[in-house]
Amino acid sequence: MTAGVTRTSTRRAALVGLLGLGLVAGSIPALAGKHHGGHEKSAVSTAASEVTTAGKFKTVTRTFSFDGVIGIDVIGPSKQYPAAIAVSGFKRARIKDVNVRIPAFVHDFPRDVDLLLVGPQGQQAIIFSDVGGDTPTPSQRDVTLDDEATQVLTANDALVSGTFQPTNGDGVDEFPAPAPALPRDVPSALSVFDGTNPNGAWQLFLVDDGAEDGGVLLAPGWTLTITARVRR
Repeated sequence: MTAGVTRTSTRRAALVGLLGLGLVAGSIPALAGKHHGGHEKSAVSTAASEVTTAGKFKTVTRTFSFDGVIGIDVIGPSKQYPAAIAVSGFKRARIKDVNVRIPAFVHDFPRDVDLLLVGPQGQQAIIFSDVGGDTPTPSQRDVTLDDEATQVLTANDALVSGTFQPTNGDGVDEFPAPAPALPRDVPSALSVFDGTNPNGAWQLFLVDDGAEDGGVLLAPGWTLTITARVRR
């Protein structure tokens, strides 16, 4: 978050909306998922599946969802940390493309939100950080992160619905355990997952790095679309 930014009463409209939903910090409804080892279990549903064939291989596209709400505290890790999706059903597969969608993003100060995605093989990408501006979202924002997008997220522009390139605005972020220790230069591009096996747990770690402002990712909290090359 940029130092010295004054947060005015413009936050009130967003807070009123969250209060009406009962989703401000401290009153996030419980997820349908069960606890396991102190953390939320993944909530998974397959929303779509597409298959094309060529020779010995076929290309399969599937979408999986974390179906619960992800409550964002006014500072620090989200209430569901990580929000995990268990991916299965790809036989002898290698990823060709990954996209992430946040269907219902609500926050008083979007630039506070940092998102780290960790794949089942350990690859990491900070896909959303220090972008989205300092204007409260007056309504839910439907944001898709896609390497092939033409739109770019910026630090100062207000967050709107659309498809954007994954972006890490300043490159300096901290994600406490159980997030993995991060190397010095963590990529933001989702292509870091290309060529890996898609099966396993995909973990989304969300941290709010600025005080005073909270929010929520309404259910489904996030979705993961994977296109993979699969042996027939």
